[in-house]
Amino acid sequence: EWAGKGWLAHLSEGAHLVITGGEPTLHQLPLMGVNPKYQHKGYGRMLLQAVERLCEETPRGSGLVLDTGNSRYLPFYESEGFRSLGKIRLGDFEDHVLFREVLADEDQSSEPRQQQS
Repeated sequence: EWAGKGWLAHLSEGAHLVITGGEPTLHQLPLMGVNPKYQHKGYGRMLLQAVERLCEETPRGSGLVLDTGNSRYLPFYESEGFRSLGKIRLGDFEDHVLFREVLADEDQSSEPRQQQS
């Protein structure tokens, strides 16, 4: 469903994602969240899988970048193949910027994607 300048996908109660439009060289996920009542049930992974499919179908970039101000989510993103690009610090606030390569459908091989360590 189109919502203003971005795509909004409702995947389940309490979970949604927004992908911004424009012409970036990377896909950006500016916001992703799962209602605490539904956390630890696989919804975050489902959201990221849906985002990856959208990125594969829209080959304007070579990867997906996201950020989080909460370091407790870093192990989750790392388990999904994201790697740190660095941190941004503004006063007491620290934001972690992460990246994962996402290939367009025509660039996918028949081999399963292996996570980098």
